[in-house]
Amino acid sequence: MHKLTFVCPCYNHESYVALFLRSLLAQTNPNWELVIIDDCSVDNSFSKIKTIGESDDRIHLIQNPYNQGINATFSKGVEQANTELISFVASDDILYPEYVETILKTFEENPEIVACYTPLKHMDLQGALLETTTPLPMDKTDAEIFAHMFLEENLLPSPGMAFKKSVLAPYLPLDMGLLQYSD
Repeated sequence: MHKLTFVCPCYNHESYVALFLRSLLAQTNPNWELVIIDDCSVDNSFSKIKTIGESDDRIHLIQNPYNQGINATFSKGVEQANTELISFVASDDILYPEYVETILKTFEENPEIVACYTPLKHMDLQGALLETTTPLPMDKTDAEIFAHMFLEENLLPSPGMAFKKSVLAPYLPLDMGLLQYSD
């Protein structure tokens, strides 16, 4: 049976990290671990994560010795992952309860794929769902999707992205020059 590692950089998400952790703990499939790395937040993010996560041995909390940025933090998280399947999430994301179940089933039923995405929904600062969504471009060819997402807008939606660690490992650590923005 497959297992999924969530790699989660955290920087100053005190207001959101508890919601994220609760959504992870509410997953219908328990076959996951979390590598969450606090990038020297100046708020109480680290304390909140520690308090919520200390009772669950699937949650592995790391604190960077100094602020290293998203690419270094993400790279460290992937290297710490104990599974082949990785999901990149941020500490201000919220997962539907069936997320792990859906991702693991997708990889099990399609062993040839190396990455998959889920559609995203947007919410306001109070957590209310908005009508806007980020749909997957199902009406486009692979080449059109690649050109639009990587060459035109740098629009790779990280929340919900899951991939095989073995595919990304040769490119780690990620080059800091590749980052335009994290959200």
